[in-house]
Amino acid sequence: MPAAALADDETPVMPQVADGTPIAFLDPGADWTDQVGAPPPTGAAPTFEAGAAARVLLRYDDSRAGVVHDEEYEAVVFPLPAQTAGLTPLVVDYDDRDLVTQAPSGARYRLPVAKVDTKTYWTQLSRDLTDHLVRSKSVEVFANKILKVYSRVGETEEEFRARCSQSAMAEADKKVATLQTKYQTRIRSMQTKIATASGQAEAAAAARTNDMLGSAASVLGGFLGGRRSTTAITSAMRKQQAAAAKADAAAAKVGDLHAQLVDLEAQLTNEVYAIQQEWQAKAAEIVPVPITLAKTDVRIVDLRLVWIPVA
Repeated sequence: MPAAALADDETPVMPQVADGTPIAFLDPGADWTDQVGAPPPTGAAPTFEAGAAARVLLRYDDSRAGVVHDEEYEAVVFPLPAQTAGLTPLVVDYDDRDLVTQAPSGARYRLPVAKVDTKTYWTQLSRDLTDHLVRSKSVEVFANKILKVYSRVGETEEEFRARCSQSAMAEADKKVATLQTKYQTRIRSMQTKIATASGQAEAAAAARTNDMLGSAASVLGGFLGGRRSTTAITSAMRKQQAAAAKADAAAAKVGDLHAQLVDLEAQLTNEVYAIQQEWQAKAAEIVPVPITLAKTDVRIVDLRLVWIPVA
């Protein structure tokens, strides 16, 4: 079957390309042929149109966030425009096996509108690609600016929240430790007072018991001995009442001190809870932070002309 006649914008000879610019042909078996609209091979001599394939190393670097993240970016610019400002590259995942150096037999080439034969064009394409990446690419991390903690690239928000919670609880523990030191002295002082008052209450209770037994013996002895002195009986009762009052007062003091200790412990518990709530709230203050690229973070490691079949 004779070959079809050449169109006005076609040539059987590969157009001139600037010196030093690598040249390749898209392998029809590459996974991303559909993405660029390349037709399946038919056995006829293919017609190619010029595109550019780029492999770029991106470094997202933010010292404040402690992020240094490297990423490889691969894309195709197709078809190659005359002016490269405002590029919209097509992101593809390619490797060197997708690009071959040998042209198929009978290949035809559409004359490119881009000045691929000048180094100036490729230099400008490189600059405009860099500008496009600086404008459009970023990675997002999470930050808790109160805790001064940032997530790692790829760390989920849930994982970061758990890490913030741990960090906040560590800070809360420091505050609680200081609080415990302050309360420890007061609690020990109160415990000492309770021990002293308890001893005094036990002695007063023992004295009341002894007075009751002694008074009872005196009164009963008087009755049994035939003496019924009102003065003696009254004196014994007053002595019993005084001992009972003293014992009751000592016991009440112990109870009051115990109540004060309970109040003190409740104050400590409430303050500890307030500290924990405060730091839990701080741990929840999470915001997304984009890390962008500077031009110096973009390094084009491979930029080549790629002939892509269109027919």
